[in-house]
Amino acid sequence: MNLWNQSFLVTVLFATVLGGFGCKTEPHSCCANKKGKAVARPTDQSTLRVAMFEAKSIDPGKIDEGMGRRVAEELFEGLLTRSASGKSIPGSAVSWKESADHLTYTFQIRPDLVWSDGVAITARDFEWSMRRALAPETGNRRASLLYPIRNAAAYNKGVIADVGKVGVHATASHVLAITLERPYPLLPQLLTGVESAPAPKHVIEEHGNQWTRPQHIVSNGPYLLSSHKAGQDMVLTRNPRYWDVAHMSLDRVRLRFTTQSKTAYDWYRLNEVDVVFDLVPTEVLKEKGANREAGLRIDSYDGVFYLLVNTTSPPLNDPLVRRAIDLSIDRARLTRQVLGSGELPAVTFIPPGMTSARPARRIHYDPDRAKTLLAEAGYGSTKTLPSITLSFNTNPRNRMVAVFLQRHFKEHLGLTLNVENMEWKTYLDRINAKEYQLGHLVIGGGIDPMEYFTLLEGDSNENRTNWKHDEFDTLAEKARAATSLRERDEAIAKAMAIADRQMPMIPVWVLTRKALVRPGLIGYVQSPENLHPLRWLHWE
Repeated sequence: MNLWNQSFLVTVLFATVLGGFGCKTEPHSCCANKKGKAVARPTDQSTLRVAMFEAKSIDPGKIDEGMGRRVAEELFEGLLTRSASGKSIPGSAVSWKESADHLTYTFQIRPDLVWSDGVAITARDFEWSMRRALAPETGNRRASLLYPIRNAAAYNKGVIADVGKVGVHATASHVLAITLERPYPLLPQLLTGVESAPAPKHVIEEHGNQWTRPQHIVSNGPYLLSSHKAGQDMVLTRNPRYWDVAHMSLDRVRLRFTTQSKTAYDWYRLNEVDVVFDLVPTEVLKEKGANREAGLRIDSYDGVFYLLVNTTSPPLNDPLVRRAIDLSIDRARLTRQVLGSGELPAVTFIPPGMTSARPARRIHYDPDRAKTLLAEAGYGSTKTLPSITLSFNTNPRNRMVAVFLQRHFKEHLGLTLNVENMEWKTYLDRINAKEYQLGHLVIGGGIDPMEYFTLLEGDSNENRTNWKHDEFDTLAEKARAATSLRERDEAIAKAMAIADRQMPMIPVWVLTRKALVRPGLIGYVQSPENLHPLRWLHWE
């Protein structure tokens, strides 16, 4: 799952080497129309410039957030890849077949694939890379996505030490067989992207953790990493050795980094970037009619914004307090008045389009019930509820949400909410280390509701809440092992009901994906995961 979006939750830019910043347009054109809206296109239409958060890692075996996934999938291509509309299509594998018992998939690797340094790519590269992604010492937080593979979970958790028992084997120089624990019809979709992308063993063994630096990195995807200035930008250039390079339009892409939506919008308005993913100011999102930005895109998206809870930090270690906080939030007002760009109140912790299973509907805004729950937890006139700190990455929209919650918690619970904001990478480190009380978590995309279950399962690397519930874990395993949709949905619904009662993560709203896309850019198509591979983009 493109779990972190900003987590799992995502974004992109380009320019200096490609002609500089600022208004570089034809003599009689300008960067903005009379209302200040960006309309001009770059003079060099073989380039694209994108504004985004900076990726934490681009190592295919260590991706744990959405920006890293977005960039890594431009540099590395898995067994399958995506069409512009997000469909699974042949990538490094030209074809594949499924066994009669649905337990083995055999992939035919393209015979002429090479790394960007000219070294041949074989099925052994995919075998080694997927085993590396599962190795406990790699520390891959998203390893659980590969658990449908036979013995993948056991090897990743250290239950078995023999990597040869993991169901990924190169059976010939260009043939890879993947054997499953049980039938998993979503495997082709799972292997579309970074989860099945190879990593260059010969480079990693030589350079270790520094192998992704521009002077060392070797890749197999549509683009190469030409430069990276930490905190500033990355420049990607077309990979001349990519198998489908003849059908690519863009020669270069510059990814320019910021955490500030106002900065990203200023770059767009001044014709310094062509695409802004996610970092769209609230005031731009709320514009209507003639004032609406021509390039504004707001698309539906399977994903949820959560309040992430450290369930071992008092008073949040009490589920009554967590439920009181949940019931004190007026989601309808928050999405309508503060967000105002198509978001809807979240019903439960799995996005509505991800599964047909649903627990009994519960009331989401009931401040009187919230006060009753606090009283049951022992807080009232004789015992004051201790203050709680909400941590988030620096962003005006996040600040507005924090102010809204501060007001609601004080009014309905008598709770003082302290807030602390920080730079994106620092925030990710804090959340991963579980050094927080309340945090923001945005999870979107994915193909399987069980990917969301990994956020709460007791032994999952994706669980940042410190919550463990034996019945929830049992139901999650039962859902994975189900042989019928009915049995699976029953287990999912029961597990979701437990999460709704315990509130280790508080779902707040269902996501939309916001972007600014300069008019004239073709190939930006709405898709379930909203990743928009750069190889399909071109100027009109």
